[in-house]
Amino acid sequence: IETHQGKSNARRNAQLRHRSGPSRKPPSRKPVWTHDEEMMMARKHCQLGNRWTTIAKCVAGRSECEVKNHWNSTLRCKTSTKASRPFYIYAKMCSQDLADTPASRQHAFTTAYGTTAEVMSTAGKPRSKQPTA
Repeated sequence: IETHQGKSNARRNAQLRHRSGPSRKPPSRKPVWTHDEEMMMARKHCQLGNRWTTIAKCVAGRSECEVKNHWNSTLRCKTSTKASRPFYIYAKMCSQDLADTPASRQHAFTTAYGTTAEVMSTAGKPRSKQPTA
């Protein structure tokens, strides 16, 4: 705390930063979540559960908070446009299941995406089988 002529200046650093706020650049908006990012997040959630830090490491460019907030906002969503997306279906099924087990998450993933999480590549597309000779 600075003093001036024996008087205490009660402004703290946070208050000084807040006063100079308008001179800073506006916060940049993050891009909209893509289908591949949502599928990767669902696949990793299916395997790991609610380990947001580990899941965020697999979704490039997204922080732990962004991953967790996207999950929670999807659960709160009530719009019909999101209701048809596989990620919304998967998240809702996981939240309604009282037994949070890998088997129940795998069932939800299979129901929502039409394939199992283990056979998905990192790009979110099914692997093609190699022809046998």
